[in-house]
Amino acid sequence: MTGRQLFNKRLIEELKFQSGIIRSVVDWTIAVYIIIPALVAAVMIYKEAWQNISLYWHEDLRISFLLVLVFLFSLSGNFRTHIMEADLLYIIQREKLLYGLKLHAFIFSIMLTMLQVIILFICVLPILVKAYHLSLIEILFLYIAVFCFRLFLMTLKKILNRNVYKWTLFPLVSIIFILFILNLPYVIYGIGSVITIFSIVYFHMKQLRKTNRWFLKELEIEDRERVRYIQLIMSFSTEVEKAPNRLRKTPFIFPKSKRIFSDDSPEIRLLELLLKSFLRNKASVFAYLQITMITFSAIIIVPILLKWIIFICSIFFIHYWLHHLYRKMLDSPFFAIVPIDEKYSAWSHFRMYLLFPPVIVFAITVIFITIRFLIV
Repeated sequence: MTGRQLFNKRLIEELKFQSGIIRSVVDWTIAVYIIIPALVAAVMIYKEAWQNISLYWHEDLRISFLLVLVFLFSLSGNFRTHIMEADLLYIIQREKLLYGLKLHAFIFSIMLTMLQVIILFICVLPILVKAYHLSLIEILFLYIAVFCFRLFLMTLKKILNRNVYKWTLFPLVSIIFILFILNLPYVIYGIGSVITIFSIVYFHMKQLRKTNRWFLKELEIEDRERVRYIQLIMSFSTEVEKAPNRLRKTPFIFPKSKRIFSDDSPEIRLLELLLKSFLRNKASVFAYLQITMITFSAIIIVPILLKWIIFICSIFFIHYWLHHLYRKMLDSPFFAIVPIDEKYSAWSHFRMYLLFPPVIVFAITVIFITIRFLIV
């Protein structure tokens, strides 16, 4: 078996595994009533954006805002190797076979990243052409710069071992790339991006033959990429959400558990306990932020009428999600040991602190965009 044959085999197994995960969630009812109508609506919106971009994007918005959004959508992705833990015993001793596997996986990662950036640019192409009047060569060099940025981040993910470095370097690299794009002529940052891309490819090609340098890191990346859809599903499913393990760990938020409210009533004490539990649970906070950010992005992008529909639907959806989370927190084993009187309820205050802030932001955004559209 050659390295290419081994790569093809594992790629097919990966695609079957991921498609099985997707089929477990997307049945025919979801496909017929949600996905297909959403695709049809997306095509209609995209076609309308070419005809009247002012419905979806204001020319007064600086291009830097669009670049930030594009870069945010470019943060994902890794260089795949498709190695497995068992390879440590067998394939790692056959350098030629392992090199062929990693080489074809690296080429596939480059091509996949290139395709993903192309799809991203197809989505924002009406804004670049109609709102900012960029030429074809300017869009091409901007594409190369974003592609270079993504390859650079993927390289950092592979060589950095500590998350603190990632959280520090990723925003810094993003800011540097955006400043280069905004302040340098497109020819200069385009050529610089091409040189950087070739340097990144040369660096990885030199490292492919070093079979044991990043073997454990590559295993970690493969494990994380393999379950990425499972984690995405679990992040939106409160039924299967796994509570974080905090044994022998001091919580980052409220480490000394100081009081939040001065009121000593039972309802406020229960509210304080629930808010602390919510803020210390990274999975709940992340899901909450995902819901609000996706809703806010949809409100910004879709037409005026759909903005109001999404705004109204978001109120009911966030309300339902928070109520489900509230009931689940009350079902915690903690309250079996320290029971609470059923006549005391903190739901109204819990809803006020977590539902009202995003709803107010959504309302202000929708009203402002609507008034601006009517005036213009």
